[in-house]
Amino acid sequence: MRYPKLIAQLLGVCVAAALVASCATSGGTAAPGSRAEAKAQRDAFLATHDYDDALDMWVPKPGTAEAAAAAAAKPSETRAEAKQQRDVFLAKNKYDDECACFKPIEGAPRDVSAMSRQDVKAELKEFMRTHEFDDATSTWVAKPTK
Repeated sequence: MRYPKLIAQLLGVCVAAALVASCATSGGTAAPGSRAEAKAQRDAFLATHDYDDALDMWVPKPGTAEAAAAAAAKPSETRAEAKQQRDVFLAKNKYDDECACFKPIEGAPRDVSAMSRQDVKAELKEFMRTHEFDDATSTWVAKPTK
């Protein structure tokens, strides 16, 4: 019983020595002034941003350049606008089972409202399987093939 306690004590001393050696060698690697620079960056950020509990994120303070840039940004599209773009695409394109892709319809766009409910559901299902809405560009884009 005496030997396992001795081995545990020796292992503890070795681990402690290794930690002390690693702390001593890595202590001088930080750049001088890095703590002061980090504090300055933090203070600059806090001067221009507030935390919004409702949104659970940092938002620019009113009257700052960041707030003006956020206000000037294009508002995101509404759900109705996204659906309208989808319907325009479906009016101009038809799903082709042979190539498993959408192909443009030659001639005038078709009237989607004149199609049967089953046809509309089938085409919408294929469209949602093959396309996704890109919020950055506010357009429907084809999903990458695997």
